[in-house]
Amino acid sequence: KQFLPFLQRAGRMEALVEFVASGSRVRLYIPRETCLITFLLSGISCPRGKRPAPGGVEEIPGDPFGDEATMLTKEAVLQREVEVEVETIDKGGNFVGWLYVDGVNMSVALVEEGLSKVHFTAERSPHYSKLCTVEGQAKNAKKNIWSVHVEEIGRHTSELQSRSELVCRLL
Repeated sequence: KQFLPFLQRAGRMEALVEFVASGSRVRLYIPRETCLITFLLSGISCPRGKRPAPGGVEEIPGDPFGDEATMLTKEAVLQREVEVEVETIDKGGNFVGWLYVDGVNMSVALVEEGLSKVHFTAERSPHYSKLCTVEGQAKNAKKNIWSVHVEEIGRHTSELQSRSELVCRLL
């Protein structure tokens, strides 16, 4: 938490991706501040891949396309220099923001490939219209998670999610 004000004020800064835990969670080394942080991609909801169970004997199965999302992120950013913009910090002490590799926003790249969905928290971001556009294209092309997605209707859809989808359609 002590780094949050510095990281927010710094704007875009360079970092090195040390580890990829999932499609939307990475460990970053920020040379400018000499710190190692856990960083979550903002604006998206990414499926989880399989992971070791407590004790390490078995595996907890992942969500559909969770492993594919992790692999896309690994191939794009692992052991590479990236740029990050920190927005906030979550309850667990993870920094949340936008990650760019070669000028490409990773949140947008994951949504574009149909490996994640736009999260309602993205509504406040400047990237929201782009996220909605690429999500619509991925849905129409039935890419990955959208190949098995069935539109939820009525009481099964949360109010925030339906509001977010409505705003996306209007853009």
